[in-house]
Amino acid sequence: MEMLYRHVETQPALACRVRWTPNTLVFWDNRCTQHQAIWDYYPLDRAGHRLSIIGERPTG
Repeated sequence: MEMLYRHVETQPALACRVRWTPNTLVFWDNRCTQHQAIWDYYPLDRAGHRLSIIGERPTG
């Protein structure tokens, strides 16, 4: 597990960057992705809300 943690911390092989504009909505499934916020919107503010969806276990 330690090797996987180090890999995730240092090698974000796949990434999705969002160009934030008013009313932008971004959704990701934490069951099969890992979120890493980057503070690249200074001096603007960004707010987020977390919710949980009850659903089937991901496959594949």
